[in-house]
Amino acid sequence: MKEIRAGLVIGLIAALGGAWAAGAQQAGDPAVIILDVEEDGAVEGPDVPVGPVRWGEPLIGGAPEIQGKTIEQVFTEGSPLFPPIEGLPDEVWKDQLCTSCHEWTQERICEQATNYLDPAFADNLAKEHPMGGTFKGNLRLWAEDGCL
Repeated sequence: MKEIRAGLVIGLIAALGGAWAAGAQQAGDPAVIILDVEEDGAVEGPDVPVGPVRWGEPLIGGAPEIQGKTIEQVFTEGSPLFPPIEGLPDEVWKDQLCTSCHEWTQERICEQATNYLDPAFADNLAKEHPMGGTFKGNLRLWAEDGCL
């Protein structure tokens, strides 16, 4: 009888948690990502950053535009997907390299990435990054491991 009650309690908790997550996802909560795990172990769902993230190694998770590139390549070879500042004329940012306006170094990028670890900056993770929203998640994972 105890096993049945325990199973019911666990089932109820799982059902309530699933309902909460589904509601949060429908409401657009960026912190809630629901992935479907297939029988073969494959995962379907939005592109998410996957660690560990290392400076000189290709990114294995995140938006397709950054997958397979190193952090340095994203900054030195990529161009913004949308204006870095709302209302900025296309001729200023479109098809331009980040290095046209910024002098990014590994140390400066690490300093910026470390900001994403601070709870006071948590809202910044939800804002789009000009290189795609998931790039901030990759930078956060990189900072968690000490910007190696």
